[in-house]
Amino acid sequence: MNYGDDKEITFMTDALKNFAKEITRACTIVNATVTGVDETLWTCSITTANGNFSNVPLSVLKNSQGGFIIVPAINSDCLISFKTNDANRPQLLMVDQVDKLLITANTISFNSGTKGIPVSLDLVTRFNNLENLVNDLVSKFNSHTHPASSGTTSPTLTPETGSATLTVLSDIASIKVFNDN
Repeated sequence: MNYGDDKEITFMTDALKNFAKEITRACTIVNATVTGVDETLWTCSITTANGNFSNVPLSVLKNSQGGFIIVPAINSDCLISFKTNDANRPQLLMVDQVDKLLITANTISFNSGTKGIPVSLDLVTRFNNLENLVNDLVSKFNSHTHPASSGTTSPTLTPETGSATLTVLSDIASIKVFNDN
């Protein structure tokens, strides 16, 4: 059989190699472990069976104005891939333990926007207003006197002994989910 000259074979071999490289470019996924996190640079260090990598971006679009940034827990297992199939450009894909999840967005909607999450500080203020009103009413009730037919007054027969305890933020808000505003 005649397969052509050496130039044709080299051309075809190079073409097949380039084709295979393009096909597998986004398919190289490697198991790794997170060994460190730098929240000032939004990067992490990872270890694979074949080596260590530092300054791996936590997000594909690390300078994005919106989206999620997953901050992995140290020693969590992860999956990485390599941008443009370059072994020097690892990209964090997924982690099995998350230390923080940072969300940047103009609007966040839960449950199709039909239910909301209370603004905790406003809720504390509203509860405290009601609790202060109840405490004030209890105080007035206990100090109220009734005029008697003899001209003397009589105190309330059964004073109220309870009072409402003021709500604090930790009573109604989870420290795991909060809003800085």
